[in-house]
Amino acid sequence: MAKSEYWLKMAEEDLKDASLDIENSRFPSSVFHSQQCAEKVCKAIVNFSKLLESQKESPRYGWETVDKIIMPSEIYDANKAGALFNNAKEVMELGRKFLKGYK
Repeated sequence: MAKSEYWLKMAEEDLKDASLDIENSRFPSSVFHSQQCAEKVCKAIVNFSKLLESQKESPRYGWETVDKIIMPSEIYDANKAGALFNNAKEVMELGRKFLKGYK
């Protein structure tokens, strides 16, 4: 799979997430995923056109190897997502406690 196809696949995942967010009335999250979708489509086009490479620029594409882009969906599963979600909840609780002390 070409790198531009990886970007397009990730954009499709973001678009699906944006749709689910709207269905569940999570509008700010939908806006975020919509923006991510558009950005990744642009990256797919830029990668496909080889515009940056032809100008000797070093694009910052995230997790990139010589042959492919590693998609987050290839790394994260339910267990990892759950663990990271629990970490985020703990950070949120600690942040609230910290800020509450300064009211």
